[in-house]
Amino acid sequence: DNLPFDANYLPECLEVYSGDADDANIFVLNGVLKDYVPVHTEKNTSSITVMIDGEFAYIEVEGRQVLNKLGGIVLPEVAINPELLIQSIIKGENND
Repeated sequence: DNLPFDANYLPECLEVYSGDADDANIFVLNGVLKDYVPVHTEKNTSSITVMIDGEFAYIEVEGRQVLNKLGGIVLPEVAINPELLIQSIIKGENND
């Protein structure tokens, strides 16, 4: 029942969840990548969930769009700290 985000809406917080993950695979705050957990390539993801500023914005389950209220949202250009990205990848590999 919620309306899509307004045109040119710039989110402060963007979270992307893959499959049944409890924590976001991608977490962006104020345009800065804060956390990244790689998805295992050999594992097919059955669902994708995107949260914008704490609200469900997009949900896809088994290739079917269940919710899409992205509307006029403008995804931020993300500043990536290379050291954080490397640490996140190493942390993801160690959890295998």
